[in-house]
Amino acid sequence: MNENGAADKLDQEKCKAKAIDIFNTHHPLLSQSLSDPVSVAIMLQRESVIRGQVLASVESASPSVPNQREVLLAAIIVAIESKYSSLQTFASVLCKFTGNVKLGTVIQRDYDTQFSTDEFVNIEMEEDSSTGTVTPSSPHTPTAPTVEIPVRKSKSREFSSIRASLARMIFKVSKAITQKSPPLIDLKSLICLFNSDLKGKLAECNDISSVVHVIEGECSLTDIELLETVVEEFEV
Repeated sequence: MNENGAADKLDQEKCKAKAIDIFNTHHPLLSQSLSDPVSVAIMLQRESVIRGQVLASVESASPSVPNQREVLLAAIIVAIESKYSSLQTFASVLCKFTGNVKLGTVIQRDYDTQFSTDEFVNIEMEEDSSTGTVTPSSPHTPTAPTVEIPVRKSKSREFSSIRASLARMIFKVSKAITQKSPPLIDLKSLICLFNSDLKGKLAECNDISSVVHVIEGECSLTDIELLETVVEEFEV
């Protein structure tokens, strides 16, 4: 056997060990709570996880449900030892039965944690030092303190979509405020009352557009209260 073949075999053994460990973790609950073992066995036989002989053994163990479970679970562990992905098929089958959905879901979750091939990408998140929390960064606060959080690549589009939605909303509202053109002094006064820390920035603003930029800078995915306050007060 060459080096690549040996490495592949080692990887397979590691995967089997992980799958067996997951199964053994949930075995006590499965042996107590697995419902309708015969129907589960029928579907597993259709999925080629178990053979017809096993199905017959499960059926012959009737009417004792605990015995049916024991026979079926013993066959599942054999299937996993032969092909570790059988655990995922088992979880998928369980999720098709109302009484077994919770069991299937937790097994699938653990399987995904161990075997997911989904790549991770870094997403920039705003860091709130006062609360210790992080949120997807706003497109209008590039200078805000940020941290990079690894998320699965398949989920990264959701973050991009959220940021895009925020950008469109802020753009439309900011444009409406500019067109409404409320009294500059009144607008500044309201913002200062809302957040006195913005007084320095507002002192440099000489028109509505520059004030709007200050408002935009205070918006994030979890906080658009200043923007809402301005909209409500000036009936934008």
